[in-house]
Amino acid sequence: MGDDVDPREALAKLEQAEHVVVTTADGSTLGVLDEAELTAFDARDTALAALAQRFPPLLVLADHPDELSGDELVDLAELVGRIDAHHVLLVNEGRPAGVVSRATIATALPLDLLAADVRSGDPDVPALGYVCTRCTPPYHLRLSTPTPDGRPPTCGRIAFHGEMEPDA
Repeated sequence: MGDDVDPREALAKLEQAEHVVVTTADGSTLGVLDEAELTAFDARDTALAALAQRFPPLLVLADHPDELSGDELVDLAELVGRIDAHHVLLVNEGRPAGVVSRATIATALPLDLLAADVRSGDPDVPALGYVCTRCTPPYHLRLSTPTPDGRPPTCGRIAFHGEMEPDA
């Protein structure tokens, strides 16, 4: 859905889906909203682009696999909770492919993994989680594999923000 649509028009579109993915004219994603979030915007005749700073944090899972391992799911749930994301946008080949809600992630967590001991990582493995702190709210991206050149990806929301920072 384009960013020039007002919240009332977006609510009307929700009869066909549970979430609305708000994109700019050039295809950059501004956010993912559900009915409750759209209803909270009491701005009539205001384009969603003007309200983007009030969107919940955006977490993108790029080139997502068909399924996640238990550890990957726990890591994703931890990130969703840490940044207070309401939804995870699944992207394939640069285009939105689906949305998974925070509640769905919580119900999919295996209970035996929640009490797992502290895991340690390999410092030589490139980061898979990135954040653009220049975006408001911050734009979070979770890659399924490192970038081919090992460099951080460019901000997917506003390209001139440049390279994203590893998300600690």
